[in-house]
Amino acid sequence: MEESANNKEANNKAAQKGTRGPLPELLAPVGTPSAFAAAAVGGADAVYVGLKRYSARKFADNFTLGELSGLINEAHKCGIKVYIALNSLVRQGDLTELYKTLLGAAELGPDAFIVQDLGMAYLCRKLLRGIELHASTLSAVHTVDGLMAMKRMGFKRVILPRELSFQEIEYLSSSGKIDTEIFVHGAMCFCQSGLCTFSSYMGARSAREGACTQPCRRVYLLGEKKGTFFSPKDLETLANIKDLRKLPLAAFKIEGRMKGADYVEKVTRAYRLLMDTEDKDFSAALDYARELVGDLPTRATGSGFMEGLRPQDPKYLFSKDAVSGQYLGRLKKGKNGYYSVILKGSLKLMDRLRVVTDTGESGVPFKLKKLLLNGKEEDFAPKGAQPLLFLPEKKGFVGSGLLYKVGSSDAEKRFAKESLTQAVLQGAGVFKPKRYKHSKKLEGLLKEKESPPYLISPAQRAKMLWLRLSSGKDLHLLAKLGPARFLLPLTEENISFSEEYPSELCKKVVWTLPPLTYHPLDDRLKELALLAISKSILETPMFMAANIGQVRQLMDLPRRLLICTDTNVPVLNHLAALQLFKEGVFCATISEECDKETYRKLNRADMKGMKLLFYLYGRPALFTSRMHPPEIENKATFMSSRGELFTLESSMGIQTVHPQKGLFLSSVFEKPVGSDLIGYIVDVRSEKDPLASARAVFEAVKKGKPFIGSPGDMKTQLQHLKINAPK
Repeated sequence: MEESANNKEANNKAAQKGTRGPLPELLAPVGTPSAFAAAAVGGADAVYVGLKRYSARKFADNFTLGELSGLINEAHKCGIKVYIALNSLVRQGDLTELYKTLLGAAELGPDAFIVQDLGMAYLCRKLLRGIELHASTLSAVHTVDGLMAMKRMGFKRVILPRELSFQEIEYLSSSGKIDTEIFVHGAMCFCQSGLCTFSSYMGARSAREGACTQPCRRVYLLGEKKGTFFSPKDLETLANIKDLRKLPLAAFKIEGRMKGADYVEKVTRAYRLLMDTEDKDFSAALDYARELVGDLPTRATGSGFMEGLRPQDPKYLFSKDAVSGQYLGRLKKGKNGYYSVILKGSLKLMDRLRVVTDTGESGVPFKLKKLLLNGKEEDFAPKGAQPLLFLPEKKGFVGSGLLYKVGSSDAEKRFAKESLTQAVLQGAGVFKPKRYKHSKKLEGLLKEKESPPYLISPAQRAKMLWLRLSSGKDLHLLAKLGPARFLLPLTEENISFSEEYPSELCKKVVWTLPPLTYHPLDDRLKELALLAISKSILETPMFMAANIGQVRQLMDLPRRLLICTDTNVPVLNHLAALQLFKEGVFCATISEECDKETYRKLNRADMKGMKLLFYLYGRPALFTSRMHPPEIENKATFMSSRGELFTLESSMGIQTVHPQKGLFLSSVFEKPVGSDLIGYIVDVRSEKDPLASARAVFEAVKKGKPFIGSPGDMKTQLQHLKINAPK
């Protein structure tokens, strides 16, 4: 801890001399008490941790309230801030339990909560006043309007996406709207932060709820070629720190709550060194920092988009190493829970391991607790040996496949003996949680509406369908189906088409905005919105925003509008909907990850005037990304190991991946509806023949029996609708 204090003192002196401004915090990941000690030794100014629930790293060890009590006490003694990552989405049925968790966490005195779910933020402000909120990178805020929106909602800081260039980081951080934080090191996802639903599709586990199945690390088939086409390099910005530290950023963040103490200590030390080194000595310090992190078990690294946008350059973005760790060999299943392996590297008891299948499916990391060599229990096996390993049969464990070492037992043992680690554990032992008290305020927030859901006929439901299209050129043909609304992209071409529509069609048009609107595209969209408004025959034209910044942007236009949000602004509880309502949204689209129970409870919740849409049919964007895999061309088809077919679509520098089969999310169908439900979205943008597909869906809805097998959803099983559209 003495070294960390010295670093901070040197930083303060440098700032006083005017050689540079105050440095950002160095924010380290902590998944275990040992990792906390490692972060402190490495020189972290702050750490971020997760609890057992509501963390976007569900498979990290995470902390109990008792352990966290001890950690926060020790951290504050050392001058280290503690941020609790409560950054998963929350379903309607979890709100009471969430409140108990928030109440317990707040009593420990953390320095901030890191939050993704707008309903959680709403709950914190209503019932836990005084808690500082940081908007998670999963909030997908990437515009100045987005920063302003988060500030208005009570956030103190926004964690920017990893998919930004240096110039974009400079532009956003210099806006002065709100404190900003960036990731400087760690794993990157192919998909834009907060927009991935591929994990729910492939493994019924939501990435936005902390249970990602890592679809971007899996093996796919493209023609005759197999590969991990979507696997990005890990982010490393050591060489960029000299310039980044000059920006008005609040924090440099290191990813890795599932990493061991060795990783946390060395990476934190490397960035601490470079942050505190004068410009004239930076080159020598950079060499040493690279040595510190060079032997860690990670994927290949790159600077991401830091040097600019190179979406098709594999040198900067993509890696064939889908797994982070040292490859040890192929496991062969034996008897009684034992597996054999011919080691390509040494192995010790308590090393942290991970098993990955040949198709890229990754298991949960675990510690090796039993090792047999020549029939005897040992604590070490050298390279070339063929030991028997006893591996745990727990949820998320992949038994056969490739074995990787992702953490060293030596470092874990060393940091386990640190006084800070012991103090955390001792603090946990004396922790006494307060008894939960019933909250009348919470009861009021969660009170169900008086009018119960009611049944409607298939014919009535068919009249509630909102048809989402990619172009307005065939609108007159699709109008014969009788949809309640048409959702059209806000483009100059579509605005031009709208001038030719009959007035009855114009009244049904809702202008939709794209999910990613990096500057200066956000300015162009404002121009298009004003053009659409000027052409509209409606007093209050309707728009659908795809991120929270667009809501703010539309609200600032000089005309009263009706604003909806689409599924890229995820809503799984009514408090999130109420927060959007407060921001000027009149209708929210419930996330396509909605399950049957959540649908039922949302229809009973008191929305206080907020209206709801549900996604019913389409080929949703499972990935939305700035990256373009160099092997996959626009409109190309590729296949998963289970035979599922997908298509990559590229437009204006943004890549999306869609399933080739249309999906009916039957959890929101053939059920009673609440009085707040005004429609179901039928999305035919990615259909080869939108008219044929739309007709098939509308006819199926009218008949009331559109499903194959039992009802399903993206959390259990997705149902595929057989339609007569061209294949």
